[in-house]
Amino acid sequence: MIEIKRTYDPEQGLIREDILDGYVFSPEAFAHQFLIERVDGYGFEGEISARFLRADNVGVVISGGTNTGVDPSGRAFVTLTPECYAVPGEFKLTIYHTTDSSSECIYYGKSSVLQAESPNTIVAEKSASALEDQLRKIMVSANNVALFARNVGEIEGQLETVQTTYDGIDEALANAGVWAMRENLLDKNAWWTNTPEKGNIIYGNASQYSGPGAYMQSIKGNRTVVFETEPTAEQTDGAYRIWHREAGTDGTTTWTEAWIVSWVEDDGIGTSCVSLTGDNIITDQDGEVYDK
Repeated sequence: MIEIKRTYDPEQGLIREDILDGYVFSPEAFAHQFLIERVDGYGFEGEISARFLRADNVGVVISGGTNTGVDPSGRAFVTLTPECYAVPGEFKLTIYHTTDSSSECIYYGKSSVLQAESPNTIVAEKSASALEDQLRKIMVSANNVALFARNVGEIEGQLETVQTTYDGIDEALANAGVWAMRENLLDKNAWWTNTPEKGNIIYGNASQYSGPGAYMQSIKGNRTVVFETEPTAEQTDGAYRIWHREAGTDGTTTWTEAWIVSWVEDDGIGTSCVSLTGDNIITDQDGEVYDK
């Protein structure tokens, strides 16, 4: 996916037109994502949506799902859907940030869709010599496959003999009360951790913990709200991050004091780390105990 990164300055006044350098093409789908970042570092606290006006004067609304939203960095994102590429000609794209009290345009740009396919398609025929060469390659390949299959068959027979011998040794050791020690390939602690706040949890951005192994990713991303005064405990309930930003300046940009609070949106997918007890606890041959 091609990322088109732009910035939004709420102090600049009216939105300026962005003439995009280049084109998109009619066979494309979900090929371009617009990323809009606020220059003041506040992020976006509301809903993100977009309007794509095609050359046939039909508007495509892009809203909800995984095609619009706010990423973990606080940037608004919009991914163009297949309908945006369907009609050749000039298009106009506007992106909006909507809260309970307002709806503001944070980006306006335009470019063109180029038609790069046709319903009438001609497939060039291959020459006789090209077909003959291709047939020769197929025959050689088929012969190699036959030889490979025969070799594999012979190897499988040898492996079966080795496996039978190994199984016999393993069984004899087990009957004698001796277990063959083998290193376990599964890291039993690679997907969960214990925290003072939540106890045993699974790694993922819903819990904002990451570890050496499996990681559960929320499909809806994060929601961020900027408070100009220190929020209450009720206002920050369930937040995974509360950042107190001091007022300051870097010489070109000045920002005010703020509390930036972020939550992971509920995507309907739940996870839990369950402690096993009794007969449900698994002890492997090498003595490794699995109780989660």
